[in-house]
Amino acid sequence: MRDRSRAQRIVRGVALAVLMALVVTGCQRRVLWMPGPDSTYGNAYVTRDGDDTYDISATNDGVNAVALPDNQDSNTRVMLWPKGVARATDSESCATWTRTEGSAVQQGAAFRVTRVDTRVRAVTITQNIAFGAYWTFNVHTWDTARTGPAFVGEGQIVLRQWAEGRPLPWRVCGRVIGNRVQLRVWSPGEPEAAWDTPGQSGSVTLPAGWQQEGQTGWYVGHLRADEQATYSGLGTWTYDPEQSGRTATVDRAQVAA
Repeated sequence: MRDRSRAQRIVRGVALAVLMALVVTGCQRRVLWMPGPDSTYGNAYVTRDGDDTYDISATNDGVNAVALPDNQDSNTRVMLWPKGVARATDSESCATWTRTEGSAVQQGAAFRVTRVDTRVRAVTITQNIAFGAYWTFNVHTWDTARTGPAFVGEGQIVLRQWAEGRPLPWRVCGRVIGNRVQLRVWSPGEPEAAWDTPGQSGSVTLPAGWQQEGQTGWYVGHLRADEQATYSGLGTWTYDPEQSGRTATVDRAQVAA
């Protein structure tokens, strides 16, 4: 009888392993799009100072955002994503934060971005710029139809031991699966951080109502006139097994690696 129970446990374990393998296989990432000088990006402003605008231009392996020289202030924030890429509910966004020029430039990742007329909804992970706590990453939900601020803070991921005093470039990947937002960061040339690497990763739980399908991309905000932020190594992926045939966007460097 004891041997039979042990055999049943083994069978159940094998069955679970096979099921997990099928789930992982269904979610494998495939190359769909590679950025380049001719790449185009959609964008949606979620806050804006008057007519202030960012010039968003493609580079060989990423994107550069520059505030126009006649911009008046620094409260403009924008989401951007590669055009022609399918929307997704569960997705991942990666980029190397290559450099910034400005005192309070804010970089980040954007998920589930929808734009209907003038209404924009999204989930973001952004570097904190308040009080010099640059080692903190904020998770927000955005809805420009809200009364008052369009954003609500849903939680923070604090990576002070790793990030404090560390210069760019940083490799930053975030993902949203169901109601869980996750982040992992590392420096190029160092071992790649996993989603559970101590001190280099973390997660936040979203409230109900934020599992809509939308675009996956990046975020930039708080540029003053002529300030800029540069991203390279762009990539986005979906985690929907039913959409495994159109799951990924990566850059040439990632393909070569």
